[in-house]
Amino acid sequence: MTITFRTIQGLTTLLDQQQATLVGLVASIMEDVGITGPLTTETIANLDASSHVISGRYVVPLSFVREFVSDLASWVDSIVDEADEGQRSELFNNIASVYVTACNHISKMSAYNDENNNLLPDPSSFPPVLPHELVKLFAAEFIPKMRCYSYRLEHRYSSEHIDTITDEHKQLLHAYRTEQVLK
Repeated sequence: MTITFRTIQGLTTLLDQQQATLVGLVASIMEDVGITGPLTTETIANLDASSHVISGRYVVPLSFVREFVSDLASWVDSIVDEADEGQRSELFNNIASVYVTACNHISKMSAYNDENNNLLPDPSSFPPVLPHELVKLFAAEFIPKMRCYSYRLEHRYSSEHIDTITDEHKQLLHAYRTEQVLK
């Protein structure tokens, strides 16, 4: 998980890459522990709640958790064997709950949110950020977009630096028009 979150927080990571990283993390946890999902409400309703742990639309059979714990290391397996049946049952329920809840909540995470943290329906509504997208914007279009996202930029940059970004966009446009190699 640490690698996933470091990847997401990278300054050069694009939003699509962030989302793909989160999807990959959920898939990895599901495979390691034996979680299935997302399932329909009907499928979940038909499961035996005493032998499964459920969170949202994700579920894991407790028997899979026992197998997962046994595969961790031999010393872990021997510690589990020393516990009485009630302790083992509670342990497996807690482990299952942690992993299935993590899958449920991570799967709901999205890098595609607006300024009010509402899910954006379409990634095409993102502001242009790649050079080939930026050269398509005139300065008269770029400046209002910068103003629109200034609340986010101001967390990291000063207002002078934000003005510098606007100036650099103008320089990019000029270079794109005049330097054949750049095109």
